Amino acid sequence: MRKSDSTRKISYINLTRLYLSMVVNYINEKARALSGSGGQSSVFDDNSYDWGCLRYLLELWFFLNRRRKRGISGCLDFFNTARLWLSENEELRKYDGQDYTAASMLALFLFAKLARMNIEEALEFLSANKYCMKLMGFEQVPTKGTVTKFRTRMGADFNRLFGDFTAYISDSMNFEDLEQYHVIWFTKCYFGNRRFPRLSKETESLKFTRFGKKIRRTATKWAGFNLMLYVLYGLGIVNILEDMKVEKRSNCVYTPLQISLTYIVKMILGFKNAYSLDEELEDDVFLQMICTLNGDRTPSKSTLDADIGRYKEEELRKAYQAIIQWLRVLGFVTGEIAACDSTKIRVDGLTYEGAEEVFDYQTKENVRGYKLFVIYDVVYRIPIYFEIRGINDADAPPLQEMVKKAKEITGKKIKRLYIDRGFYDEANFLWLGGKEHMEYVTRGKKGTKLYERAAELDEAKFQEVVLKTKDYEPKTPLGKASRKKRDAEKKPVRIAECTCSFSDGTPVRIVMEKKRTWLSNGDKLRLLLERLSGSYTTQELLDSYRKEYGEGFSNSKKPAITIAKALNKIQEIEAVGKGRGRKYRIEGYKAGIDVLDRNEKEEMFIWLTNVFNTSPEQIIEDYGNRWRIETLFEEAKGEWYINKLPSRDLKAIKAHFYFSFIAYDIVNIFKRALTEKYRNSGIEVLRRDILHKIAVISFNGKSVRFEFNRKYEIRYNEQLTSINEFISGTRAKIDFADVDASA
Repeated sequence: MRKSDSTRKISYINLTRLYLSMVVNYINEKARALSGSGGQSSVFDDNSYDWGCLRYLLELWFFLNRRRKRGISGCLDFFNTARLWLSENEELRKYDGQDYTAASMLALFLFAKLARMNIEEALEFLSANKYCMKLMGFEQVPTKGTVTKFRTRMGADFNRLFGDFTAYISDSMNFEDLEQYHVIWFTKCYFGNRRFPRLSKETESLKFTRFGKKIRRTATKWAGFNLMLYVLYGLGIVNILEDMKVEKRSNCVYTPLQISLTYIVKMILGFKNAYSLDEELEDDVFLQMICTLNGDRTPSKSTLDADIGRYKEEELRKAYQAIIQWLRVLGFVTGEIAACDSTKIRVDGLTYEGAEEVFDYQTKENVRGYKLFVIYDVVYRIPIYFEIRGINDADAPPLQEMVKKAKEITGKKIKRLYIDRGFYDEANFLWLGGKEHMEYVTRGKKGTKLYERAAELDEAKFQEVVLKTKDYEPKTPLGKASRKKRDAEKKPVRIAECTCSFSDGTPVRIVMEKKRTWLSNGDKLRLLLERLSGSYTTQELLDSYRKEYGEGFSNSKKPAITIAKALNKIQEIEAVGKGRGRKYRIEGYKAGIDVLDRNEKEEMFIWLTNVFNTSPEQIIEDYGNRWRIETLFEEAKGEWYINKLPSRDLKAIKAHFYFSFIAYDIVNIFKRALTEKYRNSGIEVLRRDILHKIAVISFNGKSVRFEFNRKYEIRYNEQLTSINEFISGTRAKIDFADVDASA
């Protein structure tokens, strides 16, 4: 398809929406558009023509013909018919050569475009596949120079006749009975027949470049990833990744799609670095197929680390925005209820680009690294927007700009934002509630004027309530018994509220909570420090603790180290000396803990909000949703290893985070398609129960068959049924008008 005002370009993401929408007229309209752009010989250009659209429509046409049991149903019939039609063109025959026909040459050009090859790669493929060479009408494979001379000799007639050829192909396709065959997701049906589109250079597209191979058997230990392909291909994620443009690098043999999928597989399967992935890819043919790689050449760690730096941040941002907007169309994200927070990414060494140094009050030493800022949809658990800054950057200043960019990505206004107290800033609150008309809820800070006013509130205004918690609803008898026990042990808290105002007079609601909690070992240590004065070693403090409370500070094998870590977290305590002679100087320390009896204390927490139409306990309970962003950080670092950076170059580091969150989004949508048991599971549970499963694969070049053990086969079929239901339900919810408007 040419790029002009009169012809609407169809991107891959729109193609995915086509078969989701099931609108037959729409598909036929696009086929006519392809035919029109091909038939206008004066404007046809083989370099700007939308071959991806033609490739997709051909695959869909073949699939329908197989269901109809008539017509062209595969590549063999297609290229044979195409060459015969070209041979009947009298005008084309004047360009026949001594060792080839012009019809064969145009068939070669079509083959190269559909298989995503350049001419050199197409000729190399024909040299290794004599059957394909005969299919194209060649007695011997022409040289690159012969092909170049043929193109030059045709001149302007090349685009004219090639345009007529593509128009003929488009006119031949028929989608009138598309709805009759219930094609909900074409890619889903395609994979239902165990066929895999392989896009590597030797077998660039299984549909167009493989015509008959001997059956091969191999084993994989990641057989469950087959289910993940419904999300990667069925939701069009692969199409978005393939559209990304990357900087060219000399001697690079991997396509952007291969690099993207390889990194996403690395994240989902939990490999800490590219070394582990490299070894796994060499041994597992199935993973190679997922990454569209050829078995004889899989990327090494050095190749992956170099290639990830080829991605421009702008292209990555556009791709991520396309994924989020597509998920919004599917109903998997809205961005209306969000949380904002940041986390530190520490690095070792001084050569990381853009890394900054900051003093860590917990370890009492300087650390280097970055700070990851995230705005997170707490309802659908999808990161909407994120950015990397220096570790020394304060939280509050970037908030307004982040909110604006999050709105640009989703195309919708954020209705309520839960803010971590690190972002506490009056200017931000006034901007959110005033200019943006957005509801916000945040934790208050001790030492602020608003906290002091709340602390002065009369005790009589506090009411005792039992707060609700949004626990996971257990399914087993043991889980239900544990839930009942937790509910019985819940203690009431005292809450109150008052209305204050900011410096400009804008009202702000303050919700207060006072609750009794057990004194922790750390609290007891702080109370002990209040009564001490002088310099003490860790052993002297351990002895004082045992004498005061009749128990040890820690059950660890090295309690001195444990108490030293606790002391390092207290800013007012100064460490003097090093090694065994280190002492801690204590003078006039105040713990600030209100002790009710020997084992309990009372703490007060406050929340600031501009929401006045809900109960105070509801504000506290709703703010608990913000904790989901903390679980995101915990899982991302502990199980996704996003803090294992692939490079010291900032550009590659940013690309690493983009692919990490793309993989995270894919897994979140995948969980929605599974049975209820796994919809709230962490990635480790999915790897153990779903993805990491051994199977024997039989592959003959046209189909793939899995042989599972009986126990997993039952679970696999259960998940497959759930995915099919999920697909049908998602299709029913899509409004085609919304899809078309967002294109």
